[in-house]
Amino acid sequence: MKLRALIAVATVVPLVSVGVVFVPMRANERWDAMTQWAERAEDAWEARDFRRAPATGPATDGNAFDHYEKAIASSRTRSDADRALLRDLRLHPDRVSAVEAASFESRWGATVARMRDGARCGEAMPKITWRHGFAAQPTELLPARDVANAAVVVARRLVAQGKTQEALETGLDAAQFAVDMQQSPVVIDQMIASALVTIVAAELFDETFLAALDAGQKAAASSAVAQLESRCVPGFRGQGDVLLLANSLKRSAASASPELESEVPERELTSWRYGWSKRWAMADGVMLLVDICSQLEREADLSWTPRQELLEAQRQRIRLSSNPALGAWEETISGCERTARIALAHVRLLRAALRLSMGESVESIQDPLGDGPFAVVRDGETVRVSSNGGTRLHPLSRSVQSR
Repeated sequence: MKLRALIAVATVVPLVSVGVVFVPMRANERWDAMTQWAERAEDAWEARDFRRAPATGPATDGNAFDHYEKAIASSRTRSDADRALLRDLRLHPDRVSAVEAASFESRWGATVARMRDGARCGEAMPKITWRHGFAAQPTELLPARDVANAAVVVARRLVAQGKTQEALETGLDAAQFAVDMQQSPVVIDQMIASALVTIVAAELFDETFLAALDAGQKAAASSAVAQLESRCVPGFRGQGDVLLLANSLKRSAASASPELESEVPERELTSWRYGWSKRWAMADGVMLLVDICSQLEREADLSWTPRQELLEAQRQRIRLSSNPALGAWEETISGCERTARIALAHVRLLRAALRLSMGESVESIQDPLGDGPFAVVRDGETVRVSSNGGTRLHPLSRSVQSR
């Protein structure tokens, strides 16, 4: 009996000793790797050149996001009656009285004007304070959406008044706003912006709007849309959120406040896999996400089938890691990817519609939710261009009267 006890002690003591030395050492290694990556990532963001040509008109001085913030803030302060008027003019204009419709400009005009001022700026650098981590406030969906919806109403009213050039410029400014918002490094902001891109491309630039444009305006719109498409986010971009996560962890460690760790049950974080070290588990999770996001961003232009295979491979890495800090990331990757690709499909369908209306070919325009060009079906003078990603309830297609 004594012999067995001695053997057990002789076995356990070295293991404990190794754990006492190895676990803190490994935890510190992963923590240092995370910290160093975060510093490099923040430096790379600050060094980026955010200048870009506006979709229409000469570039003006300043950062577009100074104006976008004011536009969204203005939208946020609109009354319920203002929002109801916006909704009715967009969806049911025939139900709005002439008096109410005439009040639209005084109630929403300044909001749209601020957005357009931002769209004309020569620089569009999203604003973010990295050191705040996830304490940084994301874009609010409803006020931002209402800015885009207000631009839809303004453009339609201008078309009805025969002011097609001003309507076109308003529409292109709204598209610039939406695409600029997509450049945010924050995933939720990108998803909101993708919804704005869809509103502008599919709803503002609808068939009725395009039919009102003359040949020169269509050519200008086609060129501007191609320029905007080149800046659309093609899929999931998550390194900004990973940087926010890393900085949240650093803030938590510096303040000795487990604000982020508290979101994950302690019994899960302190698992045998990480030697019961929260520090090791969280830092290791961050570095796995860094690698996953880097791979997904490098291969963002893959056609849909190989892209889906790559997405599933990266989601599988998250599942196999069994790291509780990564619980929500699997769904985040899938949701953001599809939202971005749907928005890009709408932009490319708009470009296809413009080209068809000018008698040009569209067979080379690739479907972001397919493995080749859009499907093109001709029925007399009507041409239907469709994405493989549409459904019966939510088709991704456009019909155009070809020349």
